[in-house]
Amino acid sequence: STHDPEFDFPLPNLTAKQGTDVSFTCVVKHLGPHKVAWIKSDEKVILAYHTHMVAQNHRYIVTHNGHNTWTLHIKHIQQNDTGSYMCQVNTMPAKNLVGTLKVVVPADIIDDETSHDVIVKENHATELKCKASGYPPPKVRWRRQDGLAIPLSRELVNPGERIEVWEGELLPLRALQKSDTGAYYCIANNSIPPLVSKRVMVYVHFGPLIKVSNQLVAAPLGSNVTLECTVEALPKPITSWVTKEGQLILNQDGKYSVETEMLSDYSLKMRLFIANFTFGDVNDYNCSAGNSLGSAYASVKLINYTLPETPAPTVIEPHYDIRRGKHGGNTRHQQEHDGGGKNSRTHGGNRRKNSHEYSAPDHDKEQESITISPFNVNHNNENAYKQRNRKDGGHGQKETGLKPTPPRTTQPSYVSWGVPKNSAVSSLIGYGKTSSKICLPFLFIPIFSYGITRWLCLFGS
Repeated sequence: STHDPEFDFPLPNLTAKQGTDVSFTCVVKHLGPHKVAWIKSDEKVILAYHTHMVAQNHRYIVTHNGHNTWTLHIKHIQQNDTGSYMCQVNTMPAKNLVGTLKVVVPADIIDDETSHDVIVKENHATELKCKASGYPPPKVRWRRQDGLAIPLSRELVNPGERIEVWEGELLPLRALQKSDTGAYYCIANNSIPPLVSKRVMVYVHFGPLIKVSNQLVAAPLGSNVTLECTVEALPKPITSWVTKEGQLILNQDGKYSVETEMLSDYSLKMRLFIANFTFGDVNDYNCSAGNSLGSAYASVKLINYTLPETPAPTVIEPHYDIRRGKHGGNTRHQQEHDGGGKNSRTHGGNRRKNSHEYSAPDHDKEQESITISPFNVNHNNENAYKQRNRKDGGHGQKETGLKPTPPRTTQPSYVSWGVPKNSAVSSLIGYGKTSSKICLPFLFIPIFSYGITRWLCLFGS
């Protein structure tokens, strides 16, 4: 029996990116004496008949596997290749299979129809344009590189509204300020990679403005000093440092150094370095800047500053109290205040067994007494203290003012009365630090003055 030709499976619907290769495959069973043709059906153009190419386009190729499969190859597809493609068998009537090809084109910005860098004077309005192509047709959006709000025309923005992204090929800008200077990006996207964009620079031109954070700089002699000014201007200004006498300051090895640092598209920092500051550097220094729209200057005064001397630390002398306290027995002044008596003399006698007292007999003047040990009087152990006793209005009460005796630097001079230094008698005779006086308790001549028993003191040479 005779079988009519039939297709094994349908042709696909293809979507491909421009520049790639695609192919349609047609499988026919029971073809017999019939032939297969490829036709671009939307244009009614025969591309190939059996294995013979009809269209004069080198990007189109037909292959046959020698059995039942015919394949149409399209290389480097273009947007005009979009359409429907038919595999046809020349039966009566003809049998057809149809597949479609959709060629997508990534977005592209048409440079000739897009704004280039724009220069506008301060307080003037302008608009930017961006034209893009692609399939599907791309959407165009605008945004600033620094992420700040776009300075749109006021009729397009509600009061207080902040717009960071604007959609549309035209970007209308209001009267611009210096802060509006910067890069604006036109971004085209149709969901076909890659995303494309173009940067359009907007330069708002204005005359120089100078800011000085420290108008008075004080520095000590010999230090290194830095003076600074911040300049805002566009186009970029010519800058310089000048003294108040009009002398231009240039880079000078070891003394002056001048530099500028760009902070943004329209601002910069001016610096003047002065090494080894001297009195000759005390002056007013002017930082100046100028461009085609004007000029400006500001002054920095440099003066000498003397560092204050560090004050010497305050030394507080200790206040010594040589009274024995309750465990050491009463002092002689406490005994006098108590009125003397047997107990006072007993305690005083016990104290004098361990030490001897050298005192002046003049009761009308300020009296001094030094208590030392006769068994340990030498140059290395002289820690004796002066005790000042003053009368208090004749009431018998006395104040005691105590202060340490400064160290002595001379050897003590012992009083020699023909008594051996180490004899038993010498323990009763107090060897003083000077030979001015000596008390001889063994004479035992009591003198009662102010109710106090005192010993007669003989004064030696």
